[in-house]
Amino acid sequence: MNTFRVKVLEIQENVPNVFFIRLERPKNFKFQAGQFIFIKKIVNQIPAIRAYSISTTPQQKEYFELCVKKVSGGKVSPILCSLKKNQILEFKGPAGRFTLDKDIKGELVLAATGTGISAIKGILVNALETGFKNQIYLFFGVKTQKHIIYRKELEKQKKKYKNFHFIPVLSRENWVGEKGHVQDPIKKYAKKLNLNETHMFICGIPLMVQETKKLALKLGFQEENMHFERC
Repeated sequence: MNTFRVKVLEIQENVPNVFFIRLERPKNFKFQAGQFIFIKKIVNQIPAIRAYSISTTPQQKEYFELCVKKVSGGKVSPILCSLKKNQILEFKGPAGRFTLDKDIKGELVLAATGTGISAIKGILVNALETGFKNQIYLFFGVKTQKHIIYRKELEKQKKKYKNFHFIPVLSRENWVGEKGHVQDPIKKYAKKLNLNETHMFICGIPLMVQETKKLALKLGFQEENMHFERC
């Protein structure tokens, strides 16, 4: 992996305690949608390394973005979320195999919770913008509506692409949409899919990844068509 030093272009809070960090993109920094980078910070004279998924697509040449949750008491995230415009950040990358193969011919089921949406969004938007024609279902689990990261962008993509279905799942708010855990509506929508060819991408906390994978196998998804990343 190569090491890069880049300027911070912009930081903004999207939902409570979740920040988008936009970084200039070096001309020689090449990555695939869904990959991540490593950031190292020195905290109390001890190096701390964290991996952050790239949420933008390779087609965006001028910058790339990270989606970072500011963790109270965390070693790295509070520092990143406090960066200022034009400060320099060093990272290594890209890394990871959580990517969409161009030869996939089946439908896609994407499942994410929290900032796990970052890698998933990169995969989703890249697929849509490069002409993926099969049906895509995104199940995004959060606590309440105010925690739906990328909501405006995802709803915009839903209107633009008829093969994209955006399904937020709320665990702590009663509303007209899907409620419960992110796995719950997958059971219903799985009936519409050819499970022998459908590929599933899962990104979230380890327990969510484990439970979603277990459910998917029980429903009939093929294990070789399942891809997952923990955050």
